Amino acid sequence: MPYPSSMNKEGWGVYRVVPWHMHGIYRTEAEADAEATKVGLQYTVAFGISNALTGGFKLLTAPILPRLRGSA
Repeated sequence: MPYPSSMNKEGWGVYRVVPWHMHGIYRTEAEADAEATKVGLQYTVAFGISNALTGGFKLLTAPILPRLRGSA
């Protein structure tokens, strides 16, 4: 489920570059990937922060999750 569009949010963005369209920001990469698949090949998924006033999206480094104990 995407974040409300009236707020600046950090998360997984689904966007198209040309022409620019910010489709949504999602809490998980899996949610964003599923939505990008629905809307078409021209959309990209990346981690970043949205700007509610401008409709822009700034790419950020995705958070690194710690390794689970016992995983290879």
